[in-house]
Amino acid sequence: MKQLKLFLAFFLGALGFARAQATPDTVFASLDTNAILIGQQAKLQLTFQGTGKKNVLFPSVADTFSMLEVLSRSGIDTLANTESGLTLSQTLMITGFDSGYHVIVPFNFLITGPDKGDTARMATKPLLLQVQTIPVDTTQSIKDIKEIEQVPFSIFDHIGWILLAWC
Repeated sequence: MKQLKLFLAFFLGALGFARAQATPDTVFASLDTNAILIGQQAKLQLTFQGTGKKNVLFPSVADTFSMLEVLSRSGIDTLANTESGLTLSQTLMITGFDSGYHVIVPFNFLITGPDKGDTARMATKPLLLQVQTIPVDTTQSIKDIKEIEQVPFSIFDHIGWILLAWC
């Protein structure tokens, strides 16, 4: 009975070690919020997590995608780089000027391992961002932003035209 417990403990430990060693690479995208007002900004973070030595090619994101605009993009940041793990991240500041729900399509990463034939394409899951309008009270009448202001007449403002006409 003691040998069975010892064998079972060894087997489960080896299985856990093998599972920890065979952790697959993952890529994901995340938003800091799922709803913004027109013109507000949201952070879109692209992340790669993997094991071993890998070369990771991040997706090339256009300035406009899914009716959203990229305002700025950070460089690719190495969060952890050890023998057992690698985490890379890039943050994009995005905004939208068209109200509604916008599907952020999956981003494709190209991962190359230490062997030349060890290449994989991985894609993130799609995201949904809601761009909301500012509520307008239609019961109120439309008003000007500011009243029209009369500018006082000054001869010095027109002296150039007067001299030009006189010559």
